[in-house]
Amino acid sequence: TIKHNKERREQLENDLSQLNQSERSALEHITQDEKILAEVTQQITTLSPEIEQQANQLQAADEALQLAESAMQDWQQDWDSYQEESARVNQDVEVQKTQIRHAEMMVERGSNRLAQLQSELSSIVVDPEQSGLDELKQTLAQQKTELASTTEIVTTTRQQLQDSRDKRDQQQTELQRLQAELQQLEGEKVKLSALQQASLQSDNEVLEAWLNDNQISRTTLAESITVESGWELAVETVLANELSGLMISENELSVDELLTLSGSGQSLYIASDIEASGGILDVMQSDFALPSWLADIALSDSASDALNKRHNLAANQSIISKDGLWVGPNWVRIASTKDSEEGIIAREQRLREITATHKGKLSTYQSLESGLQVTRNAIKSIEQEWQNQQNIVSERNRDIAKLSADISAIESKLTHDEGRRERLANDISAVNEQIDSETNKLAQHRRTLETMIESMTTILAQKTSCLLY
Repeated sequence: TIKHNKERREQLENDLSQLNQSERSALEHITQDEKILAEVTQQITTLSPEIEQQANQLQAADEALQLAESAMQDWQQDWDSYQEESARVNQDVEVQKTQIRHAEMMVERGSNRLAQLQSELSSIVVDPEQSGLDELKQTLAQQKTELASTTEIVTTTRQQLQDSRDKRDQQQTELQRLQAELQQLEGEKVKLSALQQASLQSDNEVLEAWLNDNQISRTTLAESITVESGWELAVETVLANELSGLMISENELSVDELLTLSGSGQSLYIASDIEASGGILDVMQSDFALPSWLADIALSDSASDALNKRHNLAANQSIISKDGLWVGPNWVRIASTKDSEEGIIAREQRLREITATHKGKLSTYQSLESGLQVTRNAIKSIEQEWQNQQNIVSERNRDIAKLSADISAIESKLTHDEGRRERLANDISAVNEQIDSETNKLAQHRRTLETMIESMTTILAQKTSCLLY
């Protein structure tokens, strides 16, 4: 607390010292101000007349100033009016210029757009002739005509192929039938030949050796004669064992050779130019001259008739009936078989018929077989031709499909281009209308601008008047 009081005291003493110093300074200032005041008072007293004169001048100046200020206010009003009117006109002029620039820009943009649309329109081809559509359609029609013609040919060829196949099937069926008949004939021929050979074959070794040594073919009488139908049994009854007799030529006959056949009991028939006729020979035919004694054997249709004529016969004469009863003046021979079809002659006749039939059928078979091969070759040729025609049809169908697709694409493009052309035409019309509108606006804005420029001349005159005021 003492320390605080000490500090407080020191502070108060400092404050008092400062106050004393301030008081002395103030007194000095007052003294100086009194001196100045005395000097000013002296000057006022000296200057009072001049001040009064200046006051009068100041009053006159104030009046002139008021007049000038009034004139200034009028001028200022005129100037403000000019400024406002000038600003308005300038603003309107700028607006018109802006609108003119905008209209010019719109006209230019419209012109560019119009040129672009017209260029695009000129590049669009909607003429079918120019696009090649008509040519493609003509080609398509020609292709379809050719396809129809080719298809008709294919149909004809297919029918030919079917007819050839049917013909082949018929020929194969006929060949199978003929083959079966030939096999049947061959079987029957083998059977009859075996029976005939068994009936005519001699077991005489001497005879067989003689035939082989002299290279003489074994041709029997039965094989060399042809008997009229119905008289087979009668002829066989007469000839009996003679049917196995051998037919030889004149140069095959010699005494020495004949002596070698002693004991064989073999009959030999020698070919000669001597021909006998009459009697049973009338129902027999042969390439060889038949024994002349056969001419003395008369023919009778029945056994009873033969027996009735027996008493009129000479010693060397006889009669044979169809049913095989052989009657002489004082003898009768009866056929060894009842059925003429079982006899050697009938069997030989049947063998000849079978051989001839077999030959005819074999010729037919061979001809038919050749015809079948021709038909098969024709089928192959027709099949190849048909395949080629099918390939042509397929190729034409592909060409037609491609042409149709191309035509469809072109027609679609033409339709699209026509629509596009119409849209461009509409756009061009709209752009022309817009250009006309903007051109009219531009002309109107320019007329307005000209009017405003004339107004600005009046305003400028007003400005000059204000400046000269």
